[in-house]
Amino acid sequence: MANVRLKSSSKSDPARWILAVIGIGLVGGSIWLARFLNQPIQEMTDFRPIEVLADGYVSSHACRECHAHNHETWSASYHRTMTQIASPETVLASFANKTVSIPSHPQEYHLSTHSGMLWMSQSTNVAGQPTLELPIVLTTGSHHMQIYWYATGVARTIAMLPIIYLKEEKKWIPRAAAFLGPPHQNIYTELGRWNKGCINCHATHGNSTLLGVDGIPMWDTKVAEFGISCEACHGPGENHIRYHRNGIGETKKADPIVNPAKLSHKLSAQVCGSCHSANDALDVRKGRLNYLPGDDLTTRRFLIQRDDATRDYMRRNNSEEYGSPEKIENALNEIFWKDGVVRVTGREYSSLRHTACHQKGTASCLSCHAMHQSAKDPRPAAEWANDQLQADKTGQQGCVQCHDAKRFAAREHTHHATDSSGSQCYNCHMPHTSYGLLKAVRNHAIDSPDAKKSATSGRPNACNLCHLDKSLDWTAEHLSSWYGIAKPILNNDQKSVSAAVLGALRGDAAERALIAWHFGWEPAQKASGLDWMPPFLSILANDPYDAVRFIAGRSMKTHPLLRDIEFDFIGTLEHRETTAMKIFSKWINSATTSPKARNDLLLDVNGNVIRATYDRLVKERDHTPINLLE
Repeated sequence: MANVRLKSSSKSDPARWILAVIGIGLVGGSIWLARFLNQPIQEMTDFRPIEVLADGYVSSHACRECHAHNHETWSASYHRTMTQIASPETVLASFANKTVSIPSHPQEYHLSTHSGMLWMSQSTNVAGQPTLELPIVLTTGSHHMQIYWYATGVARTIAMLPIIYLKEEKKWIPRAAAFLGPPHQNIYTELGRWNKGCINCHATHGNSTLLGVDGIPMWDTKVAEFGISCEACHGPGENHIRYHRNGIGETKKADPIVNPAKLSHKLSAQVCGSCHSANDALDVRKGRLNYLPGDDLTTRRFLIQRDDATRDYMRRNNSEEYGSPEKIENALNEIFWKDGVVRVTGREYSSLRHTACHQKGTASCLSCHAMHQSAKDPRPAAEWANDQLQADKTGQQGCVQCHDAKRFAAREHTHHATDSSGSQCYNCHMPHTSYGLLKAVRNHAIDSPDAKKSATSGRPNACNLCHLDKSLDWTAEHLSSWYGIAKPILNNDQKSVSAAVLGALRGDAAERALIAWHFGWEPAQKASGLDWMPPFLSILANDPYDAVRFIAGRSMKTHPLLRDIEFDFIGTLEHRETTAMKIFSKWINSATTSPKARNDLLLDVNGNVIRATYDRLVKERDHTPINLLE
């Protein structure tokens, strides 16, 4: 797949590529000579992607003159800071003479700032090769984590610093630990990944030309603007400015700028969907540049789904990589649950476009979200920027703007107290079943809880994500009683054991990550209680997947019994096993142990774990490799 890349590009990072890049940098690139002679090249513009205004793009600076408020609110958003030139002002982490050492990681990284620039040095562990000092030139992200890219000295090709900085935790972690992927010890530099992949959505009007020398990827990369700027959503602004400055607006000619709010709900959603969906450019010559806001996205991109049309498209366009049904299904697993619902964040349009709200109604992204904070919005800009929701769409209002509140927000429909989380529309119809950025995210599929889909697809349902202590059969009984939904055929475990317990012990890595997150979700804690959770958090804290352990550790911090336990999710295996034992021991010795005789929670009449069932479910764990395409 040319742009979506249903396969991770991490395979392109063997040592031979790194050594080749190092060799070219030392021999052919003045970047290193300048560094060693203490003659810094200003911002390394010859060795990193650059901003070049072309094709009618004029940059956000040109918009500020007439649209000051919109420019100000955009500046406060995480869209603006999605990609930035690295500098002491734009990085979240400290680079001031800092050494980063990570347990079980084979290298140390020394970070420094001098000559107005940021630098990283590391040993190559190759005989005869000196320790290199590499310039950090770009950053990606600023909301939850930040990724750093260094110049390789090969054209404008950049590579990723193998460690990533977590904003909230103020912690460096290996790149591999920041995403949900199989456990390994590899060091990934993602050589050229930004040039050929990230540029498509993390910058405005990006264009990369593959040069290539002796098989080494060399990219000449230019963008109109770093980050997701005004023209990413409104289209190139040159003719819009000319239109108003030359008085053309007084004629009957239309203003050439695009305002997504004035488009049809389908075209409006496609503006967001050009990035927030799984898609591939239909015109390989123009790549993703062939779409402009206001176009019909379906005529410019192939919208990937879990269907036969996509399978056929994958075979026809990349038979070498997707030549067998097994390979295709493995690739689709990186984006979709087995029922076709998107399982990763950032692909919200792929879900929304199939909902009745969008197909039969007029729901679009702008029905709830606002790309510019209203002047009447009383919230701090940082609060708005978190989800970019309209001030009056943060609760039920997003749904009752179309659906009758008296009918659907009433207890007769929800069967929950009107002031409870169970009566919040989105908790039932948009549960947290997508994953990304080390957390669970609301799915935009907008559907109803369905025990049968959960049983067959592995996708958890809203009822069992809140009532973590209940079985899938319990959910099926209530859905049948309340809404007349036929009960599915369930196996003995689905009938007798909590669905969350089954997910934590027997589920695949993606399901375990979601369950670990919901153990720390306040509405679920209130609905299902906390006392029984430690035995299952203990095994999640020692999960083979780094990301699952991280999420379990974060949930532990919300548990009164466990919040004081020191836990490093990337610590040694011995540390993790010791932590798991501490959790179990603290739970056993607590005066507030769980309710007795809860077979669905694997607790016997004395409140002890029923080890035979617990151990059996762990042995039955789904070890299918999970590598979600975030």
